[in-house]
Amino acid sequence: LIKKYGSLENILKNNVKIGNIEIQLENELIDQIKDIFLYPDVKKKYPKIMWGKINYDKVKELLIEEHNFSKIRVENAIERLKKQASSKKQVSLDNFCK
Repeated sequence: LIKKYGSLENILKNNVKIGNIEIQLENELIDQIKDIFLYPDVKKKYPKIMWGKINYDKVKELLIEEHNFSKIRVENAIERLKKQASSKKQVSLDNFCK
């Protein structure tokens, strides 16, 4: 609707309906909605992410049992990950310059 009408205000001016329901918003709510998109609450500090070894059984459990991914596709992807992990590791620039 924003693409078609350009703004929330124009949607309200044109009495746009979704289904048979007319959209009605208070100006204060429109301002709050705009603020959420124009001035998002962004965190400055994030916890440092530490990567450990992959627990392949947990990955299978999460993807196959909890999210209904294809068992064959997950197992094939895990095999590719295992092959990649066992291949020669790439040296980072930090280690290269020492």
